[in-house]
Amino acid sequence: MDPRLERAGFFGAQLGAHVLGSGLEAAVGGLMVGLASNVYARLFDRPAVTTMIPGILLLVPGSIGFRSLFNLLERDVLSGVETAFRVALVGISIVAGLFVANVLVRPRKFDQFEG
Repeated sequence: MDPRLERAGFFGAQLGAHVLGSGLEAAVGGLMVGLASNVYARLFDRPAVTTMIPGILLLVPGSIGFRSLFNLLERDVLSGVETAFRVALVGISIVAGLFVANVLVRPRKFDQFEG
């Protein structure tokens, strides 16, 4: 895995946090990871998923999900549900960023079916 692709997701998330605010930074990070992975796959004739998965793992909010579960177990329902909603928003943002990346730079596998 090329570390430059992981950095694309990290700096994309930082840029998204600065431009879009908290919660939607993962969309820009997912977009950057998806674009970098699809370009890498096209240039080196490799599957995009081999570089996409490590980049996405840096964007997934594992600690926020743990905090949500902890708050729910401590009977702080309002804070737990609010944090769980934030986890869902980040997850949806990552998927939306990857979707837009696949629209902008098509994955390599779709070119095989065009003949």
